[in-house]
Amino acid sequence: MSVLVYAELDSGRFKKATLEACSYGVALATMRNSDVAAIVIGECHESELLQIVECGISKVFRVLDSHLETFTTTKYISVIQSIVRENGFNTLITSQSYNSKYITPGLSIS
Repeated sequence: MSVLVYAELDSGRFKKATLEACSYGVALATMRNSDVAAIVIGECHESELLQIVECGISKVFRVLDSHLETFTTTKYISVIQSIVRENGFNTLITSQSYNSKYITPGLSIS
């Protein structure tokens, strides 16, 4: 039972809500005695990544693709689904944001 957190960036920085989602994902994974990882789509400084690692995220999937510089629902869904399928995640945590509201209906983890 692995947990994946969608760590959303805003102009290369994590929002407070993203860090809260990471903390929640870590807590849930701890309760389940499972792994927790995050997916980060886009460019950010290493110091930003350290913030989510300090929350307890054990693995970070960085997706750097010029086609994803501008948020597009279908492209983001496709990237997240690919990471989920390739790594066997069964729980996805997102923060409450407009981007998350657009992508979560298109995602299902079974």
